[in-house]
Amino acid sequence: MRDIFFNSDYQEATAESCGGKGYNLIKLHQYKPVPDFIILSSGFVKKKLSSMEWLLEIYDNQEIISTQVAEIEDKIGQEIKNSDWTNADLEEILTTVKTLNSNRFAVRSSAADEDSSKMSFAGIHKSFLNISLEELPQAILSCIMSAFSTEAMLYRINNQLNPLRFDFSVVIQIMVEAQASGVAFTMNTQGNMDQIVVVGAYGFGESLVNDKVVSDTYFLSRSSNSISQIIRKNEQDFSLNANFYSYDEPLSKAVFNEDELQKLKTDLLEIETVLKMPADVEFVKDQNHKIWFVQARPITGIRYDEIKILDNTNIAEGYPGLNSTLTISFVKYIYKNVFRGAASALAFSKLWLKNNQTVLDELIASHHGRIYYRLDNWYRMMSLVFSSKASMKSWENAVGISISEFTPLATNYTNRTRVFFIIFGMLINYRRGNKRFFKLFNINYQQLKAQSRSIVDPVLLFSGWKNISEQVFKFWYLSLINDLISFKSFGWMQNRIAKNHWGNPELANDLLSGLTPSDSEKAVMALIGIADAIRQNPSLNDIFKHEPAIVLEKISQLADSKFCNQWQDYIDKYGDRNLAELKLESANFKTNTVNLVVVIKRHLESNLTVSEFKNNQLRIRKQAEEKIRSQCSPWNPQFWLFLLSRKICAYGLINRENMRFARSRIFGETKEVFLKIGQNFLEAGLVNHKDDIFFLTIEEVEKNLIERSDMRDLIERRKLDFEKNKTINPADRIIYQTAEPPEDILASHFQTGKNSWQGVAVSNGTVEAEAIVITSPHYDMDVKGKIIVCQATDPGWFFLMAQAKGIVAERGSLLSHTAILGRELGIPTVVGIENITKQIQNGDVLIIDGSAGLVRLKDFNSEY
Repeated sequence: MRDIFFNSDYQEATAESCGGKGYNLIKLHQYKPVPDFIILSSGFVKKKLSSMEWLLEIYDNQEIISTQVAEIEDKIGQEIKNSDWTNADLEEILTTVKTLNSNRFAVRSSAADEDSSKMSFAGIHKSFLNISLEELPQAILSCIMSAFSTEAMLYRINNQLNPLRFDFSVVIQIMVEAQASGVAFTMNTQGNMDQIVVVGAYGFGESLVNDKVVSDTYFLSRSSNSISQIIRKNEQDFSLNANFYSYDEPLSKAVFNEDELQKLKTDLLEIETVLKMPADVEFVKDQNHKIWFVQARPITGIRYDEIKILDNTNIAEGYPGLNSTLTISFVKYIYKNVFRGAASALAFSKLWLKNNQTVLDELIASHHGRIYYRLDNWYRMMSLVFSSKASMKSWENAVGISISEFTPLATNYTNRTRVFFIIFGMLINYRRGNKRFFKLFNINYQQLKAQSRSIVDPVLLFSGWKNISEQVFKFWYLSLINDLISFKSFGWMQNRIAKNHWGNPELANDLLSGLTPSDSEKAVMALIGIADAIRQNPSLNDIFKHEPAIVLEKISQLADSKFCNQWQDYIDKYGDRNLAELKLESANFKTNTVNLVVVIKRHLESNLTVSEFKNNQLRIRKQAEEKIRSQCSPWNPQFWLFLLSRKICAYGLINRENMRFARSRIFGETKEVFLKIGQNFLEAGLVNHKDDIFFLTIEEVEKNLIERSDMRDLIERRKLDFEKNKTINPADRIIYQTAEPPEDILASHFQTGKNSWQGVAVSNGTVEAEAIVITSPHYDMDVKGKIIVCQATDPGWFFLMAQAKGIVAERGSLLSHTAILGRELGIPTVVGIENITKQIQNGDVLIIDGSAGLVRLKDFNSEY
């Protein structure tokens, strides 16, 4: 093994030879600004230790216990201190270091099992900043000594590792004079993991991670450009000579500006790609405002197989804002049945359906009344269909997913081959599939419509609705095939336009204008037609000058049967439409015809006629066609291929709109059914209003049709939750590992009560235990089963923290050593509570909620 590695030796380096920290730096150096460095390999370090014969005798001992640790540390430390560098060693190191062209260095330890996804060794092994050439030998030896410290050996024993058998290296890196420094987690492990958390402070990073300076905290969305920040006054800076000095005025200016943060976000996500997992990154900003990355490691404790992803992407278009309990329940019911039908059509086995029932049941989720895709389950579904990242990316683009969180899943190639040929057959016969869709839909829709109007008994009404709706959604997968054709052909049109420089890719939209009207377009034209009829009839025109409620009354008294027929025909055909037609609680034109009057009155003001509407469409399309013809000769085969793709695309998009309109009709009839059941519950005294049915799930409605229980208390609680949710604005994407989605509690929301406190939540969990206030730690303190209350911790506290049930600290941040070790140990930890050591006494019983950052005395429940 080589004694020394350079930052460019990425083909020969391994984690065993360069340690976790060094190996990650070598990988990172290929892609990002990293100060030049060399690595003294684990082979070099072993040579330095080879003279310690007594150490070799116990090197393979697996039974070292904690009582031996201090004795071993003292003996090793003394021998390392007394060891002499050979002239050859010293000359080789200094000669190599001089090639870095610097006279100040950072010296960092790098163990092979350090900086992994399971163990961080945060602050356990030593690092030294601002080291001169003369100080290098001692700094290197001190790094090696730290591997045998009491804290390091206890850490290894606690993680079931041999405390003496490991590979250990030392990184020597050019020291960047930092104007500011930062630590970033590419996923926020204490909240919404869609957030990148950046903690920054003026001066060097060592002061930041050890909680010696006041820091700013920034939350950057991975999936959007949003930034939340907490800026705190910085009254100190950590200077080059490691001394604190005070400014004349406190620094209230943010450490990083928005442009720096957006650039940093891009770099951090790319670093995540390099490491192939969420990353914990340390960086500095030099005097020229350039960002240098000095360390990168996987975030400890994140498991991709446990991550849940909520994303409202294009589903928010159909279900914007708050949704009722019944709507959420119905949407989950739809997606489960649609994809059960799809799985059956793709010949998935009954065993697969049984084993993946949870995935099918949880394709949709809700949070604070908003509807989301459970994107992790969608990825599990789609990975059975798509065999490549490119195919998965096409699907993501089709449904509007801008930032991928896809990790390749286990592949069954036999299954994918079967699915490929089944889908290929569906694509070839997709026109036949579309005809089958509308045929089956019309049969089932007419049955549902007839039942909802004729059946009075609520049990039979619900049973009939459920049977028919399940039949409808069994073949709804055919709409997905049509969507695939539509998206692919439209994308091909846009690519041809862009590649051949025929114009803006959005020209594809104009080329499709008015080719064949969809049901949605027919609804608009019919509405304009009603407005035309009103304009041409003075008496009708006078009627529509009144208030909407009066207009309705006068229409019911009309003798003009032609207009009445036109009016009723519109309600029968298009009455399921409204501004939020997929929300069951949202009134449509059938249930609230006043809204139709309002819309028509608006159309009367616009003076747009059916002929003008059609002429506008024709003009837009003709202009686009002329532009294409001027750019491409009719003799060019690409021109005819382009026209063919437009024909396929137009067919697919029209059917897509018609299928969506069919969906609106199913929702409309479902609304009618549940309102009838709501009326029945009202008459039975089970609810206070028939619309209260919207605050129950489908399962609760079905159960209560038999049990006939009073639902009013439950409904009132849900109404209160609904009103509360109006004040909450959850993120568009939420990533989490906990049982429920996290709340967005920013660290700036500190509140101090008389006997309850809120700080920064840095390690999840709830615990109740006796407090022990520590101001001067020592080894024989009895902290077992207690909550440590302190000003701040040091990495050397690990042996104390490992015995405690929780940590409460005055200082700290989301990314400090206190936070990292608290999470790694799995104990609830809250930091950032000012003067807490002066407000808590030894023996007080505390309750910590590490998820919300709350701490309270047990006997003061009223102030929690």
